[in-house]
Parts: sequence; C-alpha cells; structure tokens
Amino acid sequence: MEIIIENDSGLTTEFNIYAEKYHTLEKVEQVGRSQQHGLQDEEAFSSEMGKTFLQTRKLDKSQKVHLSNNKGISIMCDPPSGTLHKKQTQKITITMFNDTSGRFKDFLVIDIKDH
Repeated sequence: MEIIIENDSGLTTEFNIYAEKYHTLEKVEQVGRSQQHGLQDEEAFSSEMGKTFLQTRKLDKSQKVHLSNNKGISIMCDPPSGTLHKKQTQKITITMFNDTSGRFKDFLVIDIKDH
C-alpha cells in the first residue's frame, strides 16, 4: 500500500511514521534494507524461472528478518522518517509481513513536528 503525505505550509518540517502495535523494529528495518539491496546475483539467471526463484528467495529472507518481532505480523513504513520541505509531498510505502492467519488491528501513526 502507498500513501502520500503533503506539507502544505511554508515551513520545512520533519515526520515519523510507524505502526503502533506491529511495527518493524528499527534495527530490523536497517538489516532488511541492506539485505534487499545486497542481492546482486539477479543477473546470474536469464530464465524467468531463475529470476522468479531469486525473487522468492529475496522475499523469504526479508520476511524472516521482519518477523523477528515474534508477533506473527510486522508492518514496515518506508521511509519511516524524513524531512518535508515547504509544499513538498512524500510517498510512503506500507508493507505487511505475516506468518500467521487471523484478523489484526493496528493504527498507523504519523508524527509531524510542530513548529
């Protein structure tokens, strides 16, 4: 899922965004990003089957890292924080990882620094 936040004011501000209950741990987010960008072997396969294999392997590794919060579900916001300049918009990608079934309820918290 993607959301857009917009700074309509004439002032630069900072933001933080996270899931209140099932958030991805800070250290896990950093490890996950390095793993996501660390796979350079996608060029090793030229067939679609090989490329699909690598994508599946990448997703499996990422899911294991993000589910280390031991809650069965983890919600990651990317970027989790940043600076919004005046009249700027920022796209936030929300990704959910789970290894259990059921209904889960959480709140997405967007903290905008007040000037």
